[in-house]
Amino acid sequence: MSEGIELPEHHDAHSDDPLVLPVSLTISILAVLVAIVTLLGHRAHTEELSRETQAASRWTQYQAKSIRQHEAETLQTL
Repeated sequence: MSEGIELPEHHDAHSDDPLVLPVSLTISILAVLVAIVTLLGHRAHTEELSRETQAASRWTQYQAKSIRQHEAETLQTL
């Protein structure tokens, strides 16, 4: 039974090409730069979420304080 067509591998033929090393280095550097940008983007996003959470917490504290103040004023008038 046939296992299929095997394609010949020509890995050794490209080792003589003078562009292999510069292209490989360029791709590696670009990959590192993309990884750095991605990490910084995630860090900025996390920082923004933290700021939003803090702002929401402060607003909740303000509302709770305002409600308690209004209740105290209402009880004093009664």
